[in-house]
Amino acid sequence: KWCSKDNVCEGRKQLYLKNNTEKLLNENRRLDFDNRIEEAYVTNDCPEVKVIAVHPLSGPHTGGTVVTITVRNHWILVEDTTIQVMVAGIVCINPRTSGPGMITCTTSLWVTDNEEPPIPGPILVIYSSDKVKLTIESSQKFQYDVLYPSSVFQYPTCGSPRPVLDADQQLTAVESGDIAVPVRGVHFVEPCVLYSAKLFVILPDGIIQMASSYCDIPVNDTYIICRSP
Repeated sequence: KWCSKDNVCEGRKQLYLKNNTEKLLNENRRLDFDNRIEEAYVTNDCPEVKVIAVHPLSGPHTGGTVVTITVRNHWILVEDTTIQVMVAGIVCINPRTSGPGMITCTTSLWVTDNEEPPIPGPILVIYSSDKVKLTIESSQKFQYDVLYPSSVFQYPTCGSPRPVLDADQQLTAVESGDIAVPVRGVHFVEPCVLYSAKLFVILPDGIIQMASSYCDIPVNDTYIICRSP
């Protein structure tokens, strides 16, 4: 039985996942547990845990589309967890609960490693805590629409290898934001110039806070100046 911790009924969702998820998910496609955190992956075949609706089902590849996702039993699943959303393979930023069963988030820039145009892909809603991780894959598909005329710029691509940041650098700025922050890494210029890049910060509650302006054009292949969120 699905129970909220605030309701008078036996168990909580963590206990439910621990004791009953294996049986439930074995009947509904895929299941994966590790030694530290119970991990489960379900498709829309699972009646109690599924994406009911997604709106809209398309948006420009440049991002900025507000997507509303309705999840059955979201109000229980979201207790004591953080939410992440992937839309057709791309991170959807600032996911928020906007109603008893609804999540809203904003699509980010679509990019590719190859010269293939975007194809429709599912929405992944990920609930995670220090005990459990549950990923729900929607049956609905989202399509990124390329805005540029094919004769000028068919789709955004940066080839391979993609830009990579130095893992050991510490980035700091004041809380007010919009402060110049030097960022180091590789592949900022070759095979193509990094463009439309923004810094973002993932807050403790899972909210992603984006900078209000784009980074400068890279100084060279290993150095770029960005603005803080």
